[in-house]
Amino acid sequence: MDPAQKLEDLVVWQLASELSDLCDTLARAPRASANRKFCEQLRASSDSVAANLAEGFGRYLPKENAHFVRIAKASLVETRSWLLQGKRRNYWPPADDERAWRLSCRTLKATLNYLRYLDSCDGQLPASIAGPRADTSENQRRRMPRNLKEPST
Repeated sequence: MDPAQKLEDLVVWQLASELSDLCDTLARAPRASANRKFCEQLRASSDSVAANLAEGFGRYLPKENAHFVRIAKASLVETRSWLLQGKRRNYWPPADDERAWRLSCRTLKATLNYLRYLDSCDGQLPASIAGPRADTSENQRRRMPRNLKEPST
C-alpha cells in the first residue's frame, strides 16, 4: 500500500474536515446560534484541526509534520470540550451530539495513529516518499497504517 501522496488521501484529514463541517452545522442550531462566542470558538477550534494537519502535511520531514499534528490534536481536544459544553447546555438534539462525539473520537484515534507513524520515521522520509536515492532499509520502507489512507465505515 502506497503512502498518501496528497492531503486528501489522509483519512485523518478527511475525518477532521467532516468534523469541521458538522461543527459548523451544530453551530447553526437555534439554541447554539444564540451564543455567538460559543459558536465562534467551536468553529475556530474544529477548523484548526484540518488546517494544522494540512500545514504539517506540507512539511518535508516527518518531525516537522508531527509538530503540526500535535497542534491539530490540541485543537481537537478543544473542539471536544466545546462539544461537551454544547451537550450540557442542550444546544442541539442528542442524536446530533452522539454523531459529533463519535466523529471526534474517530478523528482523535486517527490523529494519534498518524502521530505514532510520524514519530516512528525517526525524522527521516520513508524510501517510498524520498525517492530512488533514499535508504531502502526496512526502517525506511515503513508505510502509513492502512487506517490513515482508506476511510473506514
